[in-house]
Amino acid sequence: MLAAIGVGCGAPALAQAATTPAALCTPSTTAAPSGPSSDALARAAGAAETLLARRSAGVARADSAFSELTIAETGDRPPAEPELAAYCSAAGESMRLSSNGSQLQAQTYLLAAVRYAESSRTPGVAALAAYRLSLATVGGPAAGDSRGGTRARAASLVEAAPSTAEGCAALLQPAVLNRANSAVTLAALTCALERAQGAGETALAGLAGLRLSRFLLTNSEASPSAAPLREAAGATAAELLGPVAAGGAPNAELTGRLVEAAIDGGRAADPRLPQAIAAMRKAAPNDTAIQAFAFALEGRLALARGDRAAAVAALQQAVFLESQLTQPLRMSDWLLHLADAEPQRRVELVTAAYRALESVRPLMPVVDPLTEESTFALRMRPVFERAVDVQLGEGAAGVDVVRISNAQQIIEAYRQAEVQNALGVDCVPPRKPVDPSELRAGEILLYPILLPGRVELIYAVGGEGATTYRRLPPNAAASRQRIAGLVAQVTDALGRSGDEAWRSASRELYDLLIQPIEPHLTGETTLVIIPDSGLRGLPFAALMDGRNRFLVERTRLSIAPALSYSQPGLERESDRLAVVAASLQQEVQLPAGYFPALEGAADEARVAAGLDGAAARPGRFIPDFHRADLEDALSGRRVDVLHLATHAAFNGRSDRSFIVANGEAISLSALRGLISENRSAADELDLLVLSACETAVGDDQASMGLAGAAVQAGARSALASLWQVDDAGTVVLMKAFYENYRGGQSKAEALRNAQLALIGQGGALANPNIWGAFTLLGGWR
Repeated sequence: MLAAIGVGCGAPALAQAATTPAALCTPSTTAAPSGPSSDALARAAGAAETLLARRSAGVARADSAFSELTIAETGDRPPAEPELAAYCSAAGESMRLSSNGSQLQAQTYLLAAVRYAESSRTPGVAALAAYRLSLATVGGPAAGDSRGGTRARAASLVEAAPSTAEGCAALLQPAVLNRANSAVTLAALTCALERAQGAGETALAGLAGLRLSRFLLTNSEASPSAAPLREAAGATAAELLGPVAAGGAPNAELTGRLVEAAIDGGRAADPRLPQAIAAMRKAAPNDTAIQAFAFALEGRLALARGDRAAAVAALQQAVFLESQLTQPLRMSDWLLHLADAEPQRRVELVTAAYRALESVRPLMPVVDPLTEESTFALRMRPVFERAVDVQLGEGAAGVDVVRISNAQQIIEAYRQAEVQNALGVDCVPPRKPVDPSELRAGEILLYPILLPGRVELIYAVGGEGATTYRRLPPNAAASRQRIAGLVAQVTDALGRSGDEAWRSASRELYDLLIQPIEPHLTGETTLVIIPDSGLRGLPFAALMDGRNRFLVERTRLSIAPALSYSQPGLERESDRLAVVAASLQQEVQLPAGYFPALEGAADEARVAAGLDGAAARPGRFIPDFHRADLEDALSGRRVDVLHLATHAAFNGRSDRSFIVANGEAISLSALRGLISENRSAADELDLLVLSACETAVGDDQASMGLAGAAVQAGARSALASLWQVDDAGTVVLMKAFYENYRGGQSKAEALRNAQLALIGQGGALANPNIWGAFTLLGGWR
């Protein structure tokens, strides 16, 4: 669980020196706090912003920028609000980008900056702070959560839009950080656009408008109300083209991206688009990448008006120019558009796009330099999906074994690329994926594939002499948008509101994703699901069949982010299970934020260590642990299980994710170092348990961060919770799990039997919002 100081976070303010961002940048409806002089704040903010600019150029780190914001000077008078606004904006951005930064804390600092800027009528500062706030909320955890707490259902973007259309006004509401991230992001981007336009800051307005358009387009892909979101995205992008294009060469790429968003939003007939493309050409006549981009946009406009010949000619020129670049990073994009213009060559061109992507994928940045979107989502996913689509023949019956095998290899590369994107700079080399011929009897691999117009299921069953994958009949009655809506209903009800709205959605998801392979499932089978984007935060165990039986009552389960990062696991001797269980029960104040006490963490860790009498050979229990305690416990001895009952942050990427120790944060890469030190490849950590941690409920990117934690920490498997569970439920489930696991059961079997035990008890513990939160990631044996 991760919490930070802020409105509605339920955290008591700890004593702070009046010279840190935590003291000066907590949103408040009261007057500005006393602190350093305005001049001191301005100097500190300026120094931090300089380092942030150098970070963008690859010269400095955000950690260094944050250190500039501690000011020795104190005072007894409030500094001026304009300087406070600039200071808190720099603090929030430094926290957002810091390797040990908390996205929640960044949100509180940036919200304070917006409020100070609005109060002091400094629109330029308000625009920048609001834009930074939007980036801190996209993919980050939502504020206001506490262990075992009941949270309000997250409103959909369409539901949220009317209340956030006022932009900055919505950010001034006291409980804004208790809203769903989508609502805060929408309000922040709208605010940034409004204020940047008012301040005459064209480039920032264009950037905020582009990010807003992209945000709406991305959400439209998984929304039942897609049309109004796409229309709003197209209109926003088109309206900004004139002033942005007039900015010349520095704005050429931004102009092209706005044209792209306008086309995606259905504005291809808008006369401002060809004018903007002409301005791009004129602004950067010697920039081959920009010229290729301009040709590609012209080709898309020609295709939209039905002129295929002109579209093909323009797109072929884009492909040619892109091929002249040392790093043709957008070659796959132009080839996909060319495939749309030449449908008779579709298979050939989509296959070429996939090969082009594979050749440059190692060179692509983790996030888009302009909008900070995931490069995987922006550039890679469309190529992978189209490649799978053509391999499977767009739903045609009778696809041969070779093409099914090719499709599986592309899907596995797809999943692997997404894991690598989530792991960021701390990438761990993948291994050879398990082959169907290596599966044991009763082990089943399932790839659910969500394509725009259908759901595909590819699977393999062990013990049946299978040497390849099989394909089930595609379901063209279900769309990605429909699946996304159902997943949201289940995760919102189970992980947030605790109501019964999950039942009908759970049954429908079961029918779509599980029922086709139901004949293969028994209590002795293990179903390993390699989920597509949009399904990672789904509690598969709680999916319910037509007879009101949960999936966990039918089979054991494991979730694998990618088979190349999820080996089955090794045999072990049950009587020599070595466990290190560390807990953090006390409240902690770090530069990354405030972390409240976890009341049941110590009891849970004691159970994991076997100190309740359940283990013949109890493990090591470390209460309120420090990093040095973990280092001592993990060095020089074999450890099978590391159980961490503490807060953790999965901030979009592993290079900004960490666990919380007593007085310090431990990054995932540092944790991996602690685990791997003095260990051989054959002595890997078998299981990492992160029971008190959570992702942003239902957030796919954060769920990928959770799955990546096991990979990054060097563990064969991870057991974690998708949302917060109360102390009593956690302790009961963990006690049953460890008894089963110590008794020789596989990890998947031990978790299933623990969940069945809670279901069998009846009462509150039988509710899937308790046991359904726990999921096994990675190795299942």
